[in-house]
Amino acid sequence: MVAIISQDNQPLAFHSRKLSDAQTRYTLIELELLSIVETLQEFRSILLGHPINIYTDHKNLTFNNFTTDSVCCWRLIVEEYSPMIYYVKGVHHISADMLSRVPQQDAPVPTIIETCILMETEHFPPAFASIAQAQVDNKKLQETLNQFPMEYKQCIHHEQLIIYFKNKIVIPIELQSRLIEWYHEQLLHPGVSRLIASMKQNFHGKTMGKDFSNFTKTCKECQIFK
Repeated sequence: MVAIISQDNQPLAFHSRKLSDAQTRYTLIELELLSIVETLQEFRSILLGHPINIYTDHKNLTFNNFTTDSVCCWRLIVEEYSPMIYYVKGVHHISADMLSRVPQQDAPVPTIIETCILMETEHFPPAFASIAQAQVDNKKLQETLNQFPMEYKQCIHHEQLIIYFKNKIVIPIELQSRLIEWYHEQLLHPGVSRLIASMKQNFHGKTMGKDFSNFTKTCKECQIFK
């Protein structure tokens, strides 16, 4: 479900979420009304007490059509805001439905090497040469490479011999803080979970999990806006 709050034809806020398994079996009028109710409640502090126009492509909502107890209850919640409800044909109601109706094409997923080459051309801090040199200098990683040849492998990419762990580039501890800081800045200071999920798609490091938590806790901007 998707809803947009606007004033003078300018968007102020957006509300969207996936339906639960039970909600996927709701009638159309229940789904439309649920979307309105949740949007009003989500932005109650900026909507209550102001003149409100609700535009919907479900004409039955403009009538007093209480088909179920849920519909009756939700209509009472809506009436607290004293809105005017207007019917707009779906073909003209494109703003709220854009995300669900816009045609989509599956884009090819770049390989790990394509991703890293792209990063390097965009001044990604640990370039392939830096990663390869750090891996060579890390004696413990070299020992691990010899002990676990089925999990740790070496491949030549971009003219550098890179060590991988299960198709992920191994980042020696010397480069991990630098890498985490770059990701944290580029992703606009995400939380620990998102930072971990983003980095671990392509990289592997023994102490990265602990470093993630420590870095976000010491980030000045994160603490200010938390």
